[in-house]
Amino acid sequence: MNFRNIFFKLALLLVTGFFGQAGAQEIKWASDGNSYYQISSGELVSISLPSNEQRNVVDRNALYSAGNNAGLSSIKDFQISEDG
Repeated sequence: MNFRNIFFKLALLLVTGFFGQAGAQEIKWASDGNSYYQISSGELVSISLPSNEQRNVVDRNALYSAGNNAGLSSIKDFQISEDG
């Protein structure tokens, strides 16, 4: 009985760890701490808090190259430099 209980708890822990992994946030906080950057509708936008005002940083057309329809679907990560 004790072995079955330990086995069940270990199996539950392994399954939870395998399927319940937390994903990375798809937002990047701005250096001011009052806004964040996010990819939204194929554009890189800045969202100011607490008003949730959205401002385009990089337009969708700038992120697509000629003849490439993948655009943002191929971007895994982005970084904003200190000088903007």
